[in-house]
Amino acid sequence: MSSSRTGLARAPRPLGSRLLRLTAVVAAVAVAAGGLVVGAQPAPAVAAPSAASATSASGADFDPGFIISDANFYASNAMTGTQIQSFLNSKGGSCTGSNCLKVKKVASNTRAADKYCGRYAGASSESTATIIQKVSAACGVSAMVMLVILEKEQSLVTYSGNPSNERLGRAMGYACPDTTNGACDASYYGLFNQLYSSAHQMKVYGTSSFFNWYPVGKVSNVLYNPNSACGSSPVRIQNKATAALYYYTPYQPNAAALRNMYGTGDSCSAYGNRNFFRLYTDWFGSTTGDVKPFGKLEAVSFVKAGTARVKGWAIDPDTADPIAVHVYVDGRYSKAATASVSRADVGRAHPRYGAAHGFSIDIPKTTAKSHQFCVYGINVGFGSNTQLGCRTFTMSSDPQGRLDAVTSPAAGKATVTGWALDPNASRSIGVQIYADGRKVATVTADRSRPDIGRAYPDWGPARGYSATVSLPPGKHSFCAYGMNIGGGQSARLGPCKTATVASASSASEASPKGRFELLEHRSAGLLYAKGWALDPSTSAATKVRVSVDGKTVATVNATANRPDVGRAYPSAGPYRGWTAVLSGMNPGTYAICATAVNAGDGKDVALPSCRTATVSTTWPQGRVDNVTSTTAGRVDISGWALDADLKTKPITVDIRIDGVSRGVVTASTARPDIARAFPASGANHGFTANVRGVRAGSHEVCAVARSAGGVGGDTPLNCRTVTVR
Repeated sequence: MSSSRTGLARAPRPLGSRLLRLTAVVAAVAVAAGGLVVGAQPAPAVAAPSAASATSASGADFDPGFIISDANFYASNAMTGTQIQSFLNSKGGSCTGSNCLKVKKVASNTRAADKYCGRYAGASSESTATIIQKVSAACGVSAMVMLVILEKEQSLVTYSGNPSNERLGRAMGYACPDTTNGACDASYYGLFNQLYSSAHQMKVYGTSSFFNWYPVGKVSNVLYNPNSACGSSPVRIQNKATAALYYYTPYQPNAAALRNMYGTGDSCSAYGNRNFFRLYTDWFGSTTGDVKPFGKLEAVSFVKAGTARVKGWAIDPDTADPIAVHVYVDGRYSKAATASVSRADVGRAHPRYGAAHGFSIDIPKTTAKSHQFCVYGINVGFGSNTQLGCRTFTMSSDPQGRLDAVTSPAAGKATVTGWALDPNASRSIGVQIYADGRKVATVTADRSRPDIGRAYPDWGPARGYSATVSLPPGKHSFCAYGMNIGGGQSARLGPCKTATVASASSASEASPKGRFELLEHRSAGLLYAKGWALDPSTSAATKVRVSVDGKTVATVNATANRPDVGRAYPSAGPYRGWTAVLSGMNPGTYAICATAVNAGDGKDVALPSCRTATVSTTWPQGRVDNVTSTTAGRVDISGWALDADLKTKPITVDIRIDGVSRGVVTASTARPDIARAFPASGANHGFTANVRGVRAGSHEVCAVARSAGGVGGDTPLNCRTVTVR
């Protein structure tokens, strides 16, 4: 059975079966919209998108983590019925016969509204264009996307001659096996069923909690090919639409497929998502063109007296070139600049666009009072201007700085560190340290702080301070004050901090605390380790080293929000959780351990408890074939499931109704079709189940294939809706 359509299991997919016509095409539908004209001092208002234009797709533009924007994918009003019909007429000019999409009419069924799609009113005879438009409106999936999938799967939009009934019957490739020559699931066979079911499933992928192995905003390993020997690479899935495409076709194109966008790659190439990107781009323009600029206003700081500096970065998905940014002060336009400063961190996070997207803008003649600074990214092509952030900053001539941390390096000792400068002075200034309201030290802020030098280049890096003082063991409140030079007055350097000074008898109490709580096998070759850690000697984040078989493979900071830890240790606060992602692991069994790194008095602590993980490159797969309810209060379910790691040994399947487990069955009944598709696993992998006591009404029935090969690895199968009498 195919995972490329239903998004259920990761079953192999024959790579050549969906290779499309290798001819560039031009869109016949013009998407009309207003334009944005940017004047010398434009207001930061939302502007109408500019007109889309078809382009020739380039492999360099394909971003595996952002194939298409949510706005483009889930646009229910992307095309009118007339536009769809015109498009089919244009693209299907060489199609002859009654089965051509431009002339084909079929009966459609009324579909009741559910939480994914609105009601579809059926008719005895409807044109293909009408069905596409109505399904798009009901399910909120773009007609452009549906046209592209029709072409990607069966070349039906540009078909020459008269397409067969079989080709129409599996038009969207939904619930049709790739691994055998068997027919599609009869429940979804036929042009209308294919169009509606495919769009409905795309909405399920974007909203159902059962589809979670390509989590949005996180990194997942995505295969290049059903042959696992071809490898994979980590991909940060940036939106729901991209995740939906991977659930439908779970492979990304490799470099060879992207180099030859209109032809074939190599033996490890897969083409489904590449062809989707290529066709959409050729027909309708950029897949992400209506996405607004994105970025961040990161900091506002002094440059010198009367001058503020705003820093950050900005990108427009329509272009890799630097874009314009505008600064507003207290709601009034102040200055424009180009976000072209090299930012290696931005380039690493967004490699498609490169590093030249930072900005650092000086705003002169800023009076000595509190101001609001806002920065806007100026849109290119589709989309509209975007506010990148606002910050309130007080311009003054008083000393600036911060008390960064207080640690207890030894019994009866406290070390206070931070930075300080005076906007009116080039030389280092004095800093006074107070503990519990009493001055305990005076030092000079002349230590090297390269980060401060980068933020305040006119003053340079020699602005750090550090003072070690003797205090009784226990909790103390620490404050730091910068000594004024010239205009202004001395000022406290940021908020005060409370820290515990260690005693000789409490060295162990000063050591880090925490736990290694969870180890999950999220996908092939990928482990997630989680827990919490804190160090009583410091308010700074505690570092955690994660080791595999005794070798450190990752060091992370415990900074994630953990309210339970905050309640248990109120002085430490809640931001003490940690997560380590261990990717690219080969199959095998490993010992995973975590160690909290000591920061002051005390010693490193091994977090309980080490865990054993068996990493697999093959996860369970399967399918819910049928769900019926012929008896009041009863639901009957059948399907199949197997784990290739276990060869012929059966696995268990968890049956869930409306998200609640209603029983576990063993997939061990004979299924000759499965034996043909997976000869190494044999036939005994079918399952049947009946659940009684189900209340009357509509229910979502799902299944999860349980892994028996190691930690994690359970695979959610597909869901079906059934009405119980």
